[in-house]
Amino acid sequence: MSQIWRLEGWVRFKDLNEQCFLIEFQSKKDKEKILSGRPWCFDRNLLTLQEVDESMSINAVNFQYEPFWVQCYNVPLAAMNEKIGEKIGKCLGHVIRVDVDSDGSAWGRCLRIRVAVDLHKPLLRGKWLGFENQKLWISFKYERL
Repeated sequence: MSQIWRLEGWVRFKDLNEQCFLIEFQSKKDKEKILSGRPWCFDRNLLTLQEVDESMSINAVNFQYEPFWVQCYNVPLAAMNEKIGEKIGKCLGHVIRVDVDSDGSAWGRCLRIRVAVDLHKPLLRGKWLGFENQKLWISFKYERL
């Protein structure tokens, strides 16, 4: 992973138990780069990361949520804004942010939402959205999944 991540400093992996590792970074900048670049995959498997402090027990760490960018298609141009993005995103999980311009609007083929997805629940493929007396099917595509 350290070769894939292209870090400036060193990184250490310590095997804690089955499928659980402690990752130590030399630099805080490298750690923030890796956490902000999630999700990561290794050997076609999702690598879930959780920031911990030394006062925590490894058994108390909860690997339930992982942030994903979700692309929402078929959203009307008038609805491509932060408010509607928050509404759509809440059905997927905890909304981290909606990819919009400084004025709160988004223009493009899709509306992008950064969501902390619950890994223990099935992924939604889409959602019906009521907008101006019409029902629209908004389909979801999870980036890097």
